[in-house]
Amino acid sequence: MKIPRDTAISAIDRWEESFFRSEFTHAAGVQKHCRFAGGLVAMWQSLEGKWKFPSKYLRKLSETLGDFVRDHDRAYRNQR
Repeated sequence: MKIPRDTAISAIDRWEESFFRSEFTHAAGVQKHCRFAGGLVAMWQSLEGKWKFPSKYLRKLSETLGDFVRDHDRAYRNQR
């Protein structure tokens, strides 16, 4: 994902645009992607046509969104 250099609240629109225009090909080091018994693909298949995402399938990660935004090691990310 091409990330904005600015981490201020005023840059939220640029962060959203970068996120939604990105092409996710992996889960950035996450070993187990979700808590669904059949795995990630099975989870998405079971959710087809549903209007609400069940948060019980989410997994806790050691990095918060704030950590990600403040992280200055961008070696693994696309640079702008």
